[in-house]
Amino acid sequence: DASLDIVAGGLILNAQATGTPVAPLQTSLATLTAVSTQGDLYLQETDGVTVLSATATAAGGDVGITTLVGNLLVHSIQASGLVTLVATSGSVLPGGSLPVHITATNLEIQAATGIGSPGTPLSTVVQKLEAAGGSGGVFVANTGNLQIGGISPSLLGLTGLSASGSDIVLVVTGDLSVVENITTTGAGAINLLAQRALS
Repeated sequence: DASLDIVAGGLILNAQATGTPVAPLQTSLATLTAVSTQGDLYLQETDGVTVLSATATAAGGDVGITTLVGNLLVHSIQASGLVTLVATSGSVLPGGSLPVHITATNLEIQAATGIGSPGTPLSTVVQKLEAAGGSGGVFVANTGNLQIGGISPSLLGLTGLSASGSDIVLVVTGDLSVVENITTTGAGAINLLAQRALS
């Protein structure tokens, strides 16, 4: 069913589980506050959304949010499992000044025009990361050890980190392990900073 399920300025949602990867909740919102208490949270937005809070912290709980048009602005996302974020024609950007925007075991992000920005990277606490930042690059600051690649199962099928003619900047407070390629094209540069070991 391709029709919209919810159209509103803002949505506050509390449920045991919401949507699935193949049948997400279809929305047109300005802001989202959502909690899945016992399962996953999957949502597909039509024209950009500000995620004030999205939580799925029960064992194995995943969060997946896609916006078909516009930007995905993230204040706070917490999941015990996988977080999947997609901005099909826009960017995935920090939506506020919280110290951590995304907390999860694994994080995969795909955005046409960038993930984070040079002045405001996306702040994360995750163990594994895969991301494709398109023309806007990838700018992420992670607290703790981080592995690039190796997410399984994965919904997006990405490989490592990638960008198109733009920079990739990754700052990690712990060890940084690279098991899949980090690539950019054209004038793009790659800057990796690990406060501990890089392997």
